[in-house]
Amino acid sequence: MWIVKCILAFIIFCICLFIPIGFFKVVIEIAKFLAIILSVMIIINLVDLFYTTAEKWIKLFDEGAQIMGALIILFTLFFYGLTVYLTIMNWSWFTGGDECGYNKIAIGITVVCYVLCTGLTIAKIYAEASIMTSALICFYIWLLSW
Repeated sequence: MWIVKCILAFIIFCICLFIPIGFFKVVIEIAKFLAIILSVMIIINLVDLFYTTAEKWIKLFDEGAQIMGALIILFTLFFYGLTVYLTIMNWSWFTGGDECGYNKIAIGITVVCYVLCTGLTIAKIYAEASIMTSALICFYIWLLSW
């Protein structure tokens, strides 16, 4: 059975050598569009995960698990600290020369996103918002900008 699979894989590989370039140009454009959709889906799922985790930890704290209060504070401080440290490192890694103007703009926009995310959380526009969720979202924003 394996010999049939290997022969079939070889035949498919040989056929792919004769596919015109125009086909791949179309595939690239479709892949770009699908990548945007996938990125939005990942962001939505991660934000939901962050909110759900924060809500569960706060609920446990409200029910009397005092250690959860310390974990929420430590987790928040850790991710905010890590985000600030890595943003500073981004500045040193990616803004070394005169040709790095766009990098400086991208890092600046990232910092503005941190401030907006944290500010919206502190303003309590969404009643269930927590600073721990904001810290995780800020870290994810850094990850996307890296």
